[in-house]
Amino acid sequence: MNILKNIINVLINIIPINENKIMFQSGRKRIDGNPYAIYKELKKDTASKYKPIWIVEKDADVSMLPKEDYAYTRTLKGLYHTASSKYIIRSQSIGGIKKRKKQIYIQTWHGAGDFKKCGYDCLKEEDRPSETMEHAREWDYLISTDERNDTVMRSSVNFTKTSYILGNASTDSIVNATDEDRKKVLEKLGLTTNTKKIIMYAPTFRDDELNDKEVNNLRIMSLSALKDYIVLLRMHPLMNDKVKNIKMPENFINACDYPDINDLYLITDILITDYSSIIFPYMCLNKNLILYPYDMDHYISLRGGFYLDYNSLPGPICYSEEELIKAIETIDDNKPIYDKKTKEFNEKYNSLNDGKVCKRIIEYLKEGKFN
Repeated sequence: MNILKNIINVLINIIPINENKIMFQSGRKRIDGNPYAIYKELKKDTASKYKPIWIVEKDADVSMLPKEDYAYTRTLKGLYHTASSKYIIRSQSIGGIKKRKKQIYIQTWHGAGDFKKCGYDCLKEEDRPSETMEHAREWDYLISTDERNDTVMRSSVNFTKTSYILGNASTDSIVNATDEDRKKVLEKLGLTTNTKKIIMYAPTFRDDELNDKEVNNLRIMSLSALKDYIVLLRMHPLMNDKVKNIKMPENFINACDYPDINDLYLITDILITDYSSIIFPYMCLNKNLILYPYDMDHYISLRGGFYLDYNSLPGPICYSEEELIKAIETIDDNKPIYDKKTKEFNEKYNSLNDGKVCKRIIEYLKEGKFN
């Protein structure tokens, strides 16, 4: 396999590079996140000189893309577009053929803020390598969401090239959403006549859970007793397949395969999460948040801790299902307590998420700041 890959990396150098072609890729068998947000904004300009192309896995949902805008990985068409694109815009570090010298790789990343420690920052100082982390060595530019996030991203992979602090591109669809957008999301989930409030449970993955064939205990099953609520289950993409065999209570909906989590924020009344950076885009909506770090000590032992003060986050912290239910039942009564924290949080992390992030990124592209 390595021999074949080396041969391909040599042969692609004869393919001319199209100066106006932009390759998009978000990985995890999804078309979402920051690359998709930038792509959608780019498509609005019908007179644009740029040609967008998505490189996707064969079993990815491509229903949101015109046929001419995507090609599959591990195909001649996909290989051609990967090799001939001037710009590469990704939200993951994805392996494959090497970036060519004249190509420009723009990394937007998939995490929206500086939450849990990652990369080199999980190591002891004496164990920390001096070189850039391998998966980040091809990045030419990094787009960061805020100053704190920029510092963390650079530190976690030892990124030493240019970064631009422009905001979180995927929040444009959240900030600019209309009532019609919310209605469409409800329709997709079959909730057109729903009058109940919606809770979304969206935990991050645990490193030690990845080796388990399936997850049997979600630690939220008692929420089935809350008849006035619909509970959306949205696992981390790495965990989706591990929960498919769990029998869901009547008021639960498995939303793991819903294409874009940003849509789900629009209809969510209460987000329950633990250590996930999804709190950053979600809080743009000033909605209710409940933190459920039931295994905090164990998680810290695995990841080394957090970049921020966990107790400063704008929501009640629960460590058991009993505490979780109580927090849900009193969420409206306690909202004034967390309004101040929400304002401070958004001033610190979401000041650039003004609904115009994608426009700024595309303007930078047109001005040649990514060359």
